[in-house]
Amino acid sequence: TGLALNKGPFIYGVVRIGSRSVSLPLNLALSFGRSFVACFLIALMLSWTVRLDYLQRVFFCALAGLFAGLVSDVPMMIWFEEPVRHALISMAGHLCEWFLAGLAIAAFVPGRELWEDLR
Repeated sequence: TGLALNKGPFIYGVVRIGSRSVSLPLNLALSFGRSFVACFLIALMLSWTVRLDYLQRVFFCALAGLFAGLVSDVPMMIWFEEPVRHALISMAGHLCEWFLAGLAIAAFVPGRELWEDLR
């Protein structure tokens, strides 16, 4: 194959045009906002699964983290030759993040308990 991509170095990077000051408070606020919206969406989806008990709701959230890794980290491995170990570590990070978030979210989103109370 004569593609230039196969013959030389390959670089994946971000080029920022112009200067930008880094603001830790702004970045922390944006990260918190991202996490808040993501937790809201997971809680909304979880609220539609009323027959799950607490542990099942926690694992629902953990599986959402695994899904996040599959749709964000694996494409980087496929298209940009990210090392497999990096993708796996990143996916494990998503899984752990959403497992821990699930411990809190599952405590507030009703599940099987609500279903049993309605009987």
